[in-house]
Amino acid sequence: MRFSIFGFLFDWPEFIFGILAGLATSWLIRNLKPTLIALPRFIQIQMSRINQRLSASAADPYRLDLIAHAERAHVAAPLLDLSTILIEPRVIYLPSQIDPTQEESPRLNTLPVFPIIPGWNPLAAIYNAPAIPITSLIGRDINFLITGEPGSGKSTALCYLIFHLIKLFTDDKEHAVPLPVLIHAADFDSGKDLKRNPFIPVLHAIQRTSSLTNAHRLESYIRAHVVQGQVLLLLDGIDEIPSAAIQPLTEWLQIFHKTYPGIQIIAAGSPSGHNGLTTFGLVPVPLAPWTKADRQAFLRNWGIAWQQKIAPRISRRLGDIDPTLINAWLDKSLEGYTSLELTLRTWSAYAGDLRGPGVINSIESYLARMLAADERRDAELIAFTWLSQSTGITCQESAPDKEMLGDLAKAGILRYRPRSGERLSFSQPAIGSFLAAKFMEKSTFSKEMLEPGTSIAETALRYFAALGDISPIVQHRLEQVDEPLHINELSCARWLHESSKNASWRSSVLSTLGSTIVNDNHPFGLRLRAVQAMVYANNPGTAVLFKRMLKQDSSYGRILAAFGLGGLHHSDSVPDLITTVQKDHNLLVRQACAIALSVIGTDTSFECLGRILLQGDDELQLAAAMALACDTDEGYQMLRDALDIQNPSVRRAAIFGLARVHTPWALEILENAKFNDDHLLVRNAALEVLEQMQKPILDFAPLAKSLADLPWLIAFAAREGLGVAPGRGARETLRRSFNDGTSEEKLAALETVAWFGDEEFMPELSQALNSSDPYTRDTAFETLWKLASKGIVLTPAIRSKT
Repeated sequence: MRFSIFGFLFDWPEFIFGILAGLATSWLIRNLKPTLIALPRFIQIQMSRINQRLSASAADPYRLDLIAHAERAHVAAPLLDLSTILIEPRVIYLPSQIDPTQEESPRLNTLPVFPIIPGWNPLAAIYNAPAIPITSLIGRDINFLITGEPGSGKSTALCYLIFHLIKLFTDDKEHAVPLPVLIHAADFDSGKDLKRNPFIPVLHAIQRTSSLTNAHRLESYIRAHVVQGQVLLLLDGIDEIPSAAIQPLTEWLQIFHKTYPGIQIIAAGSPSGHNGLTTFGLVPVPLAPWTKADRQAFLRNWGIAWQQKIAPRISRRLGDIDPTLINAWLDKSLEGYTSLELTLRTWSAYAGDLRGPGVINSIESYLARMLAADERRDAELIAFTWLSQSTGITCQESAPDKEMLGDLAKAGILRYRPRSGERLSFSQPAIGSFLAAKFMEKSTFSKEMLEPGTSIAETALRYFAALGDISPIVQHRLEQVDEPLHINELSCARWLHESSKNASWRSSVLSTLGSTIVNDNHPFGLRLRAVQAMVYANNPGTAVLFKRMLKQDSSYGRILAAFGLGGLHHSDSVPDLITTVQKDHNLLVRQACAIALSVIGTDTSFECLGRILLQGDDELQLAAAMALACDTDEGYQMLRDALDIQNPSVRRAAIFGLARVHTPWALEILENAKFNDDHLLVRNAALEVLEQMQKPILDFAPLAKSLADLPWLIAFAAREGLGVAPGRGARETLRRSFNDGTSEEKLAALETVAWFGDEEFMPELSQALNSSDPYTRDTAFETLWKLASKGIVLTPAIRSKT
């Protein structure tokens, strides 16, 4: 029905229907508006879930493949999975940095007298130096470089992080757990367009550790984790590549970290030669050497795994051997070994093919098991070529027989680098160093061998010192003036332990070390390094020197003497150490003697420590308790018994001692004391150590990310009426603090140069190194050591007074 209104025709039924339809549409839009707004997000979530389901089929196998890779990444892989014998790695707790703006109270669960040295540090194992679990590094706004010598367990530490994170992912589905991605430095390809797409090396690393065929699904899954910052990038093998290859690797890390700032990086490399990496922001942390407790735990794990997995498959004669007897015999002879060397010696003892004492015989037994005679000759040539070329990679062109490379890879000596089928590297660089040392017996020395080199080259020379005549290199190095760090002297000292006691060059090195130790004008850190070298050499006459030093007027000399006598386990010196701990006027000397008594471990020394724990003042009680934590038998038992003593100060000291006992039963005791001890002093001590064990305070990184942001430097500049401008201005302010700052600010300036300095500050460091203040000298020495480790060349003008 149509009507005409104002000249327009209307169809009333359609008109009314249109109005009603409009009202209905308006009502629907009004009520469905929240749904329509959320619809794009809903679609996005559903698509994400679809992608996750599609990639989950690749993600779980990736984790399984990564675990399988980690299980095989150790020297005893042909025999046992890594997880069956693995010991939790720890990193050494370095001394706190100086911050003049803070009134810092002393840490009660550490002692300043503990011998802590970055790099090679066998005394840290003997004295159970403060260390924290490596898992404590995860989840911090700091990127780390785990440092250690070849064979010390750096790669194993990264594998432990893989096991830890994947277990967390399995056990805890509610919280985001970083996805571990493992990259080997030898696989890094600097030829790619990394500036445009820094994700490429990560993708390639995943493909190398995965056997998946659906890599395209995995790529989207990993990329999503990278974009969200839910990845822990593990970078291995930095000490296996030449220094020239570190620069492009560093450039990629800078680009990657700038593109994906939420991703944490934990790398593994040498204590020295990591130039550029620390400038980028990797903070060096030394891997803690195995303590007596670690060695015993490893031997127990090995014995259990051997009985369960190996003994049923071998002859009755070897299978019936009691692991307890073997472990008791081994434990007394493994001090000072790296984890790789200790593993090989344990393997030989259980297999019954141990050829004699020492590291050399353990490696020889391993190689005899893995290689035939002709394979051994070719392996030595390949290793020597690998070492001489310093490329970190061996190619088919370097092998006399290309098929031989495949045979060595099957034996586990070499490992194919997936970037190219013709490129291989040594699965264990320390084994490659030994094979190169064997070849050196038949070759002449090159000029490069005369000077200190990479950690792998120095390891080869350490093995060669036990195999051949290394006296020409020793003579050359000792003739060189290498003040102030004495690198040449200390490098030669590393070769004493395995060398023949009749070697002609030993007396020269020992004499040089002795002169360094007794010189009070040398920095304490240098003398401590010389002491541990003398301890490691295990020379019979060394104890005479240390006993004489125990009666010196210099308190530093007496501390060094106590550390030396304890490191030698010299039981005849116990009466002298007891006299010193009872009568010496210097607290640090008495603490050092208490620790040495525990390490020596005679009945008389434990009686003395028991009296100190019961009757000493607070500082000595604390020293005695921490000293007892060095002994796994009598010391542990005395700490447990101390918690039953009525005196709360004794129980409090025992709490701090138990904090250094890394066992479940010690943790249980601490938890019980936190709630149930009847004295507030003891409960607070337990609470403090437990909190720090759960979330340790790390002083590894600089106090600020840039020099201009350092709180103490800003405060100094304000007091001087200055500002701290970024760049050159901040460096000039830092230089001014050396002259016009307080004593604390000058020390802080020295530590700051170790992080942000370079050759420009050598005059200030030279002046500090010759200061009349011993602490200033030692801080300057450690700063120079860190600068040299970063690759900065020290000028010849820097020399310490003698």
